[in-house]
Amino acid sequence: MEIIGRDSESALLVGPGQIFIRSPASMGFVMHAEAKDEGQAFEALMQAKTNPYENLEQLRVFATDYEGTRWNCGWVNVQLGEITLSRWRLSGEIQVIMTIVSGFGVARDAGVEVIYDTKLPLPQPPLRKHGDPALAKNETRDTVTVEEVTLQFFDSSNGTRTLGVAGISSSFSHPYAENWISEPFNILLGQLSYPRLVARNMGNGTAQVSLRVVPEHTANQAISSIVSESRRADHKRFGDLYGAMLSVVIHSQDGSGHPNFELNPLTHYYQELAQATTGSNWVLCMTLASIIEGVANLMYPVKDRVSDIDVGKVESLKSHIEEWKEDTHLRQRMLDSLARTKTNGVIQSLRGLCKSGVLDNAHLKTWQTVRNQVMHGKLVSPWSTQELELQLKNLVHLVHGLSEAYIRHSSTKNQKPVHDG
Repeated sequence: MEIIGRDSESALLVGPGQIFIRSPASMGFVMHAEAKDEGQAFEALMQAKTNPYENLEQLRVFATDYEGTRWNCGWVNVQLGEITLSRWRLSGEIQVIMTIVSGFGVARDAGVEVIYDTKLPLPQPPLRKHGDPALAKNETRDTVTVEEVTLQFFDSSNGTRTLGVAGISSSFSHPYAENWISEPFNILLGQLSYPRLVARNMGNGTAQVSLRVVPEHTANQAISSIVSESRRADHKRFGDLYGAMLSVVIHSQDGSGHPNFELNPLTHYYQELAQATTGSNWVLCMTLASIIEGVANLMYPVKDRVSDIDVGKVESLKSHIEEWKEDTHLRQRMLDSLARTKTNGVIQSLRGLCKSGVLDNAHLKTWQTVRNQVMHGKLVSPWSTQELELQLKNLVHLVHGLSEAYIRHSSTKNQKPVHDG
């Protein structure tokens, strides 16, 4: 094993060691290394520890197994243990191990293959008729086409895992595709959904294969899934929503106008909701209330929420207030309030969705009440009450109704996904 700093530098520490795979959520390493230059190695360890948020100061771990395969363990927070004679005991947690493979078993076409460490609860496809040749093959649970790319999901032969396969295109490309493919599942299933094993097929006979740490958190799906329990078996609707959300993810961009390597904001909101379902009622209420405002801002950006109030009248009133000199502090507060009339607030935008029948006005009223309370420090009952249960139910409906409206609204701007069954 080797500890390496920057790309241009040789290994700082080298020695035998082991990688431990304790569970799907935990991997680590231990090695007993010798330093080529003890002063330089110690300084690098201290620099990494002192500057944990400076990527260029962090250290990477590489390991070569008994078969000669070299594994990249990524950036690691290396912990220094005992130093006996010239041997340094080093350890740390690992998030991913990856290697390059070629030859037998590697797909010829460029694309992505993922394996989830559990069987995803996807809706069953329509029953096939007796004699259908597809019955003799591995059952394809879902096929969705988005951006001219076909994505397929299968159950493993023993029924314990779900496998996904997809090609790539100019918009659904490496290295983003292997992460994007799972984002809609966070929303549809209401769980933290990450693949355990990923193959990035390059199309030239090689592939980068990664084994990743995945969370083992289990959320309350009745709260965190956009698909209600009564409609969870609707195979076509599930596929349509998957395709629409994936289209949203593909076309989202970062602040520099590039494809977004980080989670889409809506995916991030649903991951927060999944984790909040195992928290207190107060945490859940704050999370639901915040997500509603966040999704509303995604759907109606502030720059687009132009007020219908006459600008001339606003400016005229502003001039009168500015002439009033009795209380400078009060005058500034009035001017600040007046400035906010130039744009519509979130509530005005959501009321429009209520009028069109997309959202329920009762749910919106609940949000206004709860939002004003929890955001200003008012606690809610730590145990279930009839009033709280109704409030939570209304907030959950509003989150999912608004999120689906945003997904469908955003996806219509892009190429419409086609569901193949």
